[in-house]
Amino acid sequence: MTALLSIDDLRIAFRLGADTGAARRVEAVRGIGFELAENSTLALVGESGSGKSVTAMAILDLLPDNAERSGA
Repeated sequence: MTALLSIDDLRIAFRLGADTGAARRVEAVRGIGFELAENSTLALVGESGSGKSVTAMAILDLLPDNAERSGA
């Protein structure tokens, strides 16, 4: 079956404090991957702050300008 959506090694980090010259990087998602087949359901489950919403925002290309995204 062909995957409708395939995510491989998704990594997302946020740059904080860049305007003050003391930029630091905070990792929000660290190398997740999954495939979603046609006519199937996928649930992202995890603790608060584990990156579920950030993952969804990355897939929809809705991350803010200070986000760094990598993966395929």
